Amino acid sequence: MLSNTSTLEPAAPLTQQAFKEALMAKGQFYHLHHPFQQAMAKGELSKTQLQGWVANRFTTSS
Repeated sequence: MLSNTSTLEPAAPLTQQAFKEALMAKGQFYHLHHPFQQAMAKGELSKTQLQGWVANRFTTSS
């Protein structure tokens, strides 16, 4: 059972350099590094693969 008496202390602000490093580290998770995205950017997908991407992209997002 969790206690309602615990409090969270705010984290100390990052230095400008630490903030920049933390922000840049997030880039490794960006979609453009995914092999599928790289193949699409290079024009290496088949017509069927590209059509599947379009169908997924434009039927699942709003």
